[in-house]
Amino acid sequence: MTVRAGREFLAIPGPTTMPDEVLRAMHRPALDIYSEQMVGMTDSLLRDLSKLFSTKGHSYIYIANGHGAWEATLSNVLSRGDKVLVLESGRFAIGWGNAAAAMGADVEVLKGDWRRAIRPAEVEARLRQDKDHKIKAILAVQVDTASGAYNDIEAIGKAIKATGHPALFMVDAVASLGCMPFEMDAWGVDVAMSGSQKGLMAPPGLGFVAAGYLTGEELAARLVRARALTDGPLGVNVFVLRETAVDHDALTAYALELEPEAAALGVELGDPHFDDDELEAKLEAAAGVDVLSTTFGCLDAETIARVHASGTSVWATVTYAAEACVARDAGVDALVVQGAEAGGHSGAWSDTGEPAPPLLALLAEVRAVVDLPLVATGGIADRAGVAAALAAGAAAVQAGSAFLLAPEAGTSEPHRRALRDKGQTALTRAFTGRRARGILNEFMRAHPDAPSAYPHVHHLTAPLRAASRAAGDEQRINLWAGVNYARAEELPAAEIVARLEV
Repeated sequence: MTVRAGREFLAIPGPTTMPDEVLRAMHRPALDIYSEQMVGMTDSLLRDLSKLFSTKGHSYIYIANGHGAWEATLSNVLSRGDKVLVLESGRFAIGWGNAAAAMGADVEVLKGDWRRAIRPAEVEARLRQDKDHKIKAILAVQVDTASGAYNDIEAIGKAIKATGHPALFMVDAVASLGCMPFEMDAWGVDVAMSGSQKGLMAPPGLGFVAAGYLTGEELAARLVRARALTDGPLGVNVFVLRETAVDHDALTAYALELEPEAAALGVELGDPHFDDDELEAKLEAAAGVDVLSTTFGCLDAETIARVHASGTSVWATVTYAAEACVARDAGVDALVVQGAEAGGHSGAWSDTGEPAPPLLALLAEVRAVVDLPLVATGGIADRAGVAAALAAGAAAVQAGSAFLLAPEAGTSEPHRRALRDKGQTALTRAFTGRRARGILNEFMRAHPDAPSAYPHVHHLTAPLRAASRAAGDEQRINLWAGVNYARAEELPAAEIVARLEV
């Protein structure tokens, strides 16, 4: 006779035993799929998944098991015939490679031993041999349950970066996500996937995929999503960056100054370089939106005419009366007038001049030389600030820091803590190489003489900031906030808007 007591546990490398609270949640009535509650829950899950992957990028949920998530990653980034390098460490690494082959990829296996982890030096050596960059993606598994191999994804990412090879780094984190550290952005992972049934201790059947920083294509996808959520007007803000000479000696010296901090966090500094933030791709993606606004510069007259042809109004951010005149002559429809009180980057077209005047004084200066609608921004945190800006000639106002504590805001937890502490703000170039206002912290105090070199310093410090944010360290991340951020309240965005209305 067999006597059993208690619950039966499934002791295999597959689905984990689900906690009682998960089992109880499965007995709740199903939500109306068309309800706001369903949309809100889905949005919150996607945000939480990105936090779990430790990425600023997007996450996606598929009604599929891990094999379905494999296929989702492959089909969205590869074309038939693309060469894929599989880093062998067990059956699941090989299985992902087989899925790629079935979808038409040219698969090469970097032979390994199921009794040990992937050796980053071997990965680096193979990539250095690929001088023509035929390899388009690298597939690795963080923990391969078939062999028990645990692979050092951070070290592999460093090996890939050392070669300068452009292949995408793709990681299977099915057996590891939620069980051990996974720092997608800090480790240089481009695409990662996982499933619901292991570390997340939920029923099988959901596959998760996370992708890296926002590109033109991702902007287009966000706009599609936004259109599905509202029939109201939509706006897109783009950076207008033009390459200018930077002091490379100062940039090198700053990198050396930051090395000890990066080493303490176990990361390598990024590659300081110029890029235009995919301006042309974003202009194409934004075609037809209601408003396109620019920061750090103004589009030329020809480009503005092209944007107008798609039915879009063009607004330019200005911080001086001279910028306002240039923008007017280029054909913009409105000006976003940013005063010195604003949080985050100054929208100034040059980083070398004097800081912008205070908002009310700037509105008067701009109003005297141009006859365009003005949108006031910088330090507006309450109804009195809105009224003062409108009285000074603004047609509308734009608030930013007032919303940082709203539940809808993507403000990180260490940033929220700093906002609640209500410290002083200051201007700094330490994080990005461009003047920006943030809550004063140890990093700003330690690096008061960072060079003017944007986006070079932004790329240089990105891994350091990502690691600090993941560690919850508000002393080493940019805490952008305007001078009146202390008036921000932890209220839903709609309530904040209602409190600002005059």
